[in-house]
Amino acid sequence: MSANDAVLNKINKPALLLDEKQCKANIYHQVVKAKRLNLALRPHFKTHQSARIGEWYKELGVKKITVSSVLMAEYFANNGWKDILIAFPVNILEIDQINALARKIKLHILISEESAIDKIVTKVDILVSVFIEIDTGQIRSGFKLLAIEKIKSTIQKINNSKHLVFSGFVAHAGQSYQYKNEPEKVKVLQAKLNSELLSLKGAFQEAFISVGDTPTFSLSDNFSGMDEVRPGNAVFYDWMQYQIGACDKEQIAVKLACPVVAIYPEREEFVVYGGAIHFSKEYVLTDYKQRNYGQLASINAIDISDEAFISNLTQEHGVVKASKQLCQQMKVGDLAIFYPIHSCLTVDLMPKYHTWSGDEIHKFRFF
Repeated sequence: MSANDAVLNKINKPALLLDEKQCKANIYHQVVKAKRLNLALRPHFKTHQSARIGEWYKELGVKKITVSSVLMAEYFANNGWKDILIAFPVNILEIDQINALARKIKLHILISEESAIDKIVTKVDILVSVFIEIDTGQIRSGFKLLAIEKIKSTIQKINNSKHLVFSGFVAHAGQSYQYKNEPEKVKVLQAKLNSELLSLKGAFQEAFISVGDTPTFSLSDNFSGMDEVRPGNAVFYDWMQYQIGACDKEQIAVKLACPVVAIYPEREEFVVYGGAIHFSKEYVLTDYKQRNYGQLASINAIDISDEAFISNLTQEHGVVKASKQLCQQMKVGDLAIFYPIHSCLTVDLMPKYHTWSGDEIHKFRFF
């Protein structure tokens, strides 16, 4: 029995498979690239959510991280991390937890609009670092780049506070995810954003600037004047990143294994135990404008050449569009193994990783 067979024989329900060697290679690439570009690396841990994987970063000298919630910050603080940025607009209802956390570690929070600071100033009772979020065009949260007076007013309120210290600006170019097979457009986007963000250094005394998204980090070398990068998805990559051009298939370090429960050769489909509660409902469009919720990589860890993908998801069902020939070759009880569309969301939904060495790696859970 091969090592792969030994791992797969233990799986009887949807399971997250981790290629530990590739994951470590992806981490190494982040560290080397940040160093080459003279950038501080503050990786976003919302993708892997694992203390064990976090240790692989520590082994390469990484000392500061990004998370997406107070609860996640508490989890990593309890696992030895001392410098944590919560890259999500500060939630005033969690101020007691924020104060408690700031007593244990160097904590950074995010202000995304002016009125939030008025609430924070009166409730923070321990020294907390504050970053101001800049909306670079994703139109999600953050100050407009040209809202100089609002930014100045907010910084003034921070500086006048007893317990807050202004640390710089945070930006995330989420719009980079819209480019399919257009890596040059991602590079152009990064160059444009870089130029725009540099204006903040002129307006605010060489303020520190932290930028973060996997496509621009993976594809561009143009971070002149920036101080820090926060890639998250680059630890694993996924099918969306592959379509953008940010990675090769071989760099995708996580896959989802799902038992085959029904096969319909006549309609060129089969069904797996693996639905929205395992994959999420994130999708990309195929060349024929069909929704793809998960790209088939292999059957029982044997690579296939057929172009097959999950075309429909319900809670536990995944309906896979495949050739009649592939359907006829399969049998109920096989394990269909998929590249996730968005690894961050798929990982978030799954309780643990199964490595190809037979190990299990547990991760942070909200409940």
